[in-house]
Amino acid sequence: MTIGGASSFTAGSESGPTVGRSLISCNWILKVSMSVAAPSVVTIVTVAAMIYLFQKTQFGRQVRAVASDRETAQLYGVPVGRLSILSFGIAGSLAGLAGVLIAGVGTPVDLNFGFLIMLGGFYAAILGGFGSLGGVVIGGFLTGIVQYVLGAYVFKNYASLLPFVLLIGVLAVRPTGLFTKGQTHGRL
Repeated sequence: MTIGGASSFTAGSESGPTVGRSLISCNWILKVSMSVAAPSVVTIVTVAAMIYLFQKTQFGRQVRAVASDRETAQLYGVPVGRLSILSFGIAGSLAGLAGVLIAGVGTPVDLNFGFLIMLGGFYAAILGGFGSLGGVVIGGFLTGIVQYVLGAYVFKNYASLLPFVLLIGVLAVRPTGLFTKGQTHGRL
């Protein structure tokens, strides 16, 4: 007997469980877990690389200086034009990578495809604080946990509204975000 290309045999009776069916379900679980794991690994590696790039290298220090005060950075000899072009290229590359990871293969794409994902990134940036890259990552995790865990188990009908509630609550208590120390431009 063949089910979906996998051979199976019955264990005793015709109504008993078959080995082929369990193999098929294991393959399905493996495919689903790989479709979630691969983008997650790529995302973690990319975020770690960006944190290292902007926190530990001369390039990152120069980019942060240009972002803080363009004219002063230029007076200190930072090549502002070149850094702006490189930063724009890195941002475009990251946007392209995000699009590939989100869209996957065979997903139809329309004009509103990334709008909700963009809103999630916006929530994460506000929650974590614009001056803290690690805070933005933690804000993204908080947004996801609130929307998909609390929304799936506690407030099923209000899952898409929960990030707004979290955002308003955080802004009421800490207007600069959870991980910003009261100012938007700190020490470089």
